[in-house]
Amino acid sequence: MDLTSNGGIYLPEQVPTLSHSRLKALSTLPYGELCYQLLSEFIPKESLNQSGRSAFCADLLHCVFGIQFILNLFSSFLLIDFSASIFEEFDDPKEVIHVTKLKGGLNIAELYLGPTLAFKDLALSVVGSLVDSLLKKKKKKAIVLVATSGDTGSAAIHSVKKMANADIIVLYPKGRCTHVQELQMTTVQSPNVHVFAAEGTSDDLDEVMLAVTSDSAFAEAHGLLIFNSINVGRILCQIPMYFCAYYHLCDVETMEPLEVVVPTGACGSITAGTIAAKMGLPIKIVACTNKNDVVTRCIQNAEFSQESQVHHTYASAMDIQCPYNMERILHLFCDGDGGLVQDVMGAFESQGKTVIPPHVHASLKDVIPESYSASDKEILKTMKRCWDENSYAICPHTATGVSFHYTHRHRKHVKKTFYTTMMMTSNAENDDPSKALPERFKVRMPRKDARASNSDSGPIQSPLP
Repeated sequence: MDLTSNGGIYLPEQVPTLSHSRLKALSTLPYGELCYQLLSEFIPKESLNQSGRSAFCADLLHCVFGIQFILNLFSSFLLIDFSASIFEEFDDPKEVIHVTKLKGGLNIAELYLGPTLAFKDLALSVVGSLVDSLLKKKKKKAIVLVATSGDTGSAAIHSVKKMANADIIVLYPKGRCTHVQELQMTTVQSPNVHVFAAEGTSDDLDEVMLAVTSDSAFAEAHGLLIFNSINVGRILCQIPMYFCAYYHLCDVETMEPLEVVVPTGACGSITAGTIAAKMGLPIKIVACTNKNDVVTRCIQNAEFSQESQVHHTYASAMDIQCPYNMERILHLFCDGDGGLVQDVMGAFESQGKTVIPPHVHASLKDVIPESYSASDKEILKTMKRCWDENSYAICPHTATGVSFHYTHRHRKHVKKTFYTTMMMTSNAENDDPSKALPERFKVRMPRKDARASNSDSGPIQSPLP
């Protein structure tokens, strides 16, 4: 279970603050070791000192599972390899994020170099390895649940499909994912992978997933785990992305500031970025959305409100009207006032709209000073312009951020980096989507027939006893 007993979601009790010397020391590490060092900052030092990395894995797994009984499951633990092997399926296991510098100060942090060509691979490779190791060690079984608009589903499936002690159930909204990502989910032949196409939007599917896990006794009895970003382990494992991008571009000696432009849906990534900033990384975040602009309006004018429908856009993985990680962001900027967060989220969920209190909004704007919403027309225009100027293809999600750059280029004194969310592929409904991929990625495209089920074909039976 990944929800608290009162229906909330988890966050670390405290955000550690890193000294300048610590930030400098981290800058020289390969990505796997950077992950370990940053994640260990959230573990009590007495645990690390007592049992080293075994205790680290135990405490981090508690974060990943988000359930109290995990604390009693083990006293020691088989260490996963945080060096290169955890990222062995990335293009470069030691440098899993590459930054490409284009014309006009456009710096692209390429986060799509993992096995499913989406940035979700970065966190789910770690979370999946931790969960797999725990289940093997304790001879436990689990059912992983995912509701997805595209990229989370394929990355979660890849992290689970070889596990002997876990099954995964994936729900995706029929007709609302890119064709390539639908194939990535529906052509996996592993018997522990169960994929269902459902009517509705990804927000609708989130409600189903949360309803199933809200019964703590049921969730514990069936070993239910969520691999969406409601899982706090996912959030923690995205923090290193921000440090890595910063170290690629900036002088840590002078603590040079960096503006990070982030395509945004459910706000998992900008939650991780907010934590990174609070740890002492000198970054400011720009949240960029598609036409589903609830986050943009919230950041710009404190209006936190849903529209009457979820708009279907070219940046389909960000087609979200209920960004549940806003609950975490509010908590981070209101000094842990749980009552305030509960009131704001309660009004948003029951009435569809509310206003962020002025003092909280002011604190939020200090870390996330700007936001931007790109229409489908702007997305296409931006993709064409980036190609024309740089011969560099970007996906529609990345284009929401690059659109911000093209409309704010006058701010030449600001060094910026832009997160690419996934590899550029074709949205065309053709017979061979692999033709849209560069040659080096074609080997990764599944070539089997699709095997998804429709959600109306009958009740979903638990794959585990």
